[in-house]
Amino acid sequence: MLNADWLVQVYAHHKDDYPCIGTGYSIGNGLVLTARHVVVFDERAADPRLRLLWPEQNKHEMPFADADIMFDGFACEPNIDVAVIRCPQATPFKPPQIDWLLTDLVPTTAWAGRGFPRAAKEPTIRDDLGMSGTVAGLKKHVVELATDVDAIEANGWAGFSGSPVFIGQQLAAVITHDYSSLEGYFKAVSIPWLLHNEELFREIVKPAKQVTAQLHAKVKAEATRILDGQAVLREKLKVALKLDSGAMATGIAAYLVEKQEVGQAIGVLAQISLELDKKKPESLKERWEDYLTDVEQLCGWLLINSVDPDWWLKHEASLQSIAQDSVTRSLSLDTQAYVEVIISRSLLQQARYDLDEYGDPIPASSIHDPMVFDGHTAGASDIQILSEIFKQLRRVDSAPQDVDRLLADIQKTARALSKRQDSKPIYYIVSNTYLEMLKDLACYPKLKEKLAGCVQFICCVQTSLDELSPCREDQSSLLEDLAVILRLKNPKRVAAHV
Repeated sequence: MLNADWLVQVYAHHKDDYPCIGTGYSIGNGLVLTARHVVVFDERAADPRLRLLWPEQNKHEMPFADADIMFDGFACEPNIDVAVIRCPQATPFKPPQIDWLLTDLVPTTAWAGRGFPRAAKEPTIRDDLGMSGTVAGLKKHVVELATDVDAIEANGWAGFSGSPVFIGQQLAAVITHDYSSLEGYFKAVSIPWLLHNEELFREIVKPAKQVTAQLHAKVKAEATRILDGQAVLREKLKVALKLDSGAMATGIAAYLVEKQEVGQAIGVLAQISLELDKKKPESLKERWEDYLTDVEQLCGWLLINSVDPDWWLKHEASLQSIAQDSVTRSLSLDTQAYVEVIISRSLLQQARYDLDEYGDPIPASSIHDPMVFDGHTAGASDIQILSEIFKQLRRVDSAPQDVDRLLADIQKTARALSKRQDSKPIYYIVSNTYLEMLKDLACYPKLKEKLAGCVQFICCVQTSLDELSPCREDQSSLLEDLAVILRLKNPKRVAAHV
């Protein structure tokens, strides 16, 4: 949350030899976030005497140079009025790590900011002053902030530039300007937009640690819940992982999530399950199916931990916005079936898999089986395409031969199925040819309008060598390790150890 202890006065001298003061905020790791025009502007002195001052840290101050500006938003396209300064010297204090807002700001949400406007000069020093209001609008990187105060430069609000904007406990934006002809509004730059679109900004502020910590917290909680109900599995894991004999479910879960690669963790679970299948303890003989279900669920949670946090930060915004606003997208994957992990990560749910007729893992759900289909040639009609979707969704052999009715019925069924899956979209893995054919349908605008948010047609293409992979490990190997466990449920397998 916003803490005035970590506000920074940022000084740069004007060419007429007076100091210009703006606001900055310590974001940890020796970094200060501010507006770019606070430190670099047209009328700056040849020797700007750049300086940082922390009023609440015994007025500690430090000179810095242009070379210490690690991120200059004017090097971006479009120009972004944000700068990140790296302190050239160590400070005698340690600001806490920032909790970054990772998702888009929402209009009408309450915000709070604090900075050093001229209006707060008392009488020889400039004090900090708070401001609050609601988010008025959002367009790309620009956030419009409404407030009840007549916030224009003429009213003494010069110096508020660079002020941090918090929504709850998370840093959401950086104030850059007021509206010279519109009182009560500020312009700001969206932090989520920067994190998702500016690679250098991500590299400097390192939000991936926060993303990983939040994901780990969820996966550990779910793993602990599952392990609490599986005493035999807990004991086997303590031995396999060489943990203390007194380790509890929470400690075992933490080790699986934080100390093991996902492939290693699932591999250990597979090996334990194979051994137990050969020689089941008395306590598991009547609960074997329950045991396998719990292990599958545990693996499903561990799998979403395999998504690379840097890749996730870069793609999260588009994943979520596309899921709500569109019905098509492309993903670069080494293994098509890994798409289930990506979708599950976006919704913070366990990945669910089943086996196909050859024993290979395929995305699955207790409500609806996603399908892979490419059964149409070029020139297929709207009715042909929609009929196939309709029949698959409703599991019937015939379909109405009217486009509007098909769309309405598909929407009704898809939304009902999606709702029963905690709003997880029903998705179809298709070829690029099918995807393009779908977009060329005359009914595509209506289809997009009705099915956005509940249906996704996903084209999986091979990851290129120079492209960041969504997974830190081999996707095929991960799913094959899971398949070893899934196959233990197969009633047709050879019962060699019975």
